[in-house]
Amino acid sequence: MEEILNRLDDKKIIGKVTLTDGAKLSVPKLSLSKIIGVVKFIGTDGARLYADIRELLLDESVGGVEKLTLVMGELKENQLIRIFSILLDIDDEEALSLDINEMLDVLLVYVEKTNIKKTFLQVRTLYKALYNKEMPTFKDLMNDLFPPEELEKAKAQAAAQQQAAQVQAEPSHGEK
Repeated sequence: MEEILNRLDDKKIIGKVTLTDGAKLSVPKLSLSKIIGVVKFIGTDGARLYADIRELLLDESVGGVEKLTLVMGELKENQLIRIFSILLDIDDEEALSLDINEMLDVLLVYVEKTNIKKTFLQVRTLYKALYNKEMPTFKDLMNDLFPPEELEKAKAQAAAQQQAAQVQAEPSHGEK
């Protein structure tokens, strides 16, 4: 019986994040109800958001950074932080008050303290079972925003610019 009790995980908090004002934010353990809440958000609001921005993502006349700017302009702040409010058991206003570094710290706690890859795969499987659709992967979303051929062109342009800058910076034989 003692072995069974030792295996039970009754720890509800997996970490703490220090906020910019010095307060501590408890990062709760992921629960089934939170995962279902995230999946429901992705399946309803998330699917609508993705459908709304999909046209922007597929518009080849708009470049990657411009696409990102347009997509971010379409999203409302409370839509961006909704998953944080679900995971942290806080209301949307509290989640909105977190700055980007605090949100990243929360994500780091989840990555360090959970098997986030397995959880994400399970979320995708649950999403497919509930909504009978494939949830886009992060890689798919990034490829829509920044197509690989566009990234290669940007890298080639940056390398050419860097090489041109080096050539201009080098003194000619007559200047030595």
